[in-house]
Amino acid sequence: MNTLNNAPSDPRALSMLDERVRVFLNNTLEPLALNCADVYINIVDDPVTLKLVSSQSLYEVGIECLARGSEPVYVQGITYVFSQPWTFEQAYRIRKPSLADVEKLMRSLLDEAKYQWGV
Repeated sequence: MNTLNNAPSDPRALSMLDERVRVFLNNTLEPLALNCADVYINIVDDPVTLKLVSSQSLYEVGIECLARGSEPVYVQGITYVFSQPWTFEQAYRIRKPSLADVEKLMRSLLDEAKYQWGV
């Protein structure tokens, strides 16, 4: 089921949904002193060439999850969490949340949207 296709088409309702996603993610990240707009999931094509093929903030990942109706499943070794977009430099890598934590966070977001927000 595509969750956002079932959401209200009123722009104000979509704006409120965007804000709910932001607040939910930031509240969850608060113990780590992180903001969903400043945490990025960066993906390379393979671990040897390290050519970046994707970079999304956690906020963007959350919106995409709602649109798809499912949480992401990341491939270890080519996907990591960073404090900067479009980089694979270890200096910007974040250990917490881990990729597994991000997957769980997105599952929690989907559950929140379905059971609490009625989306």
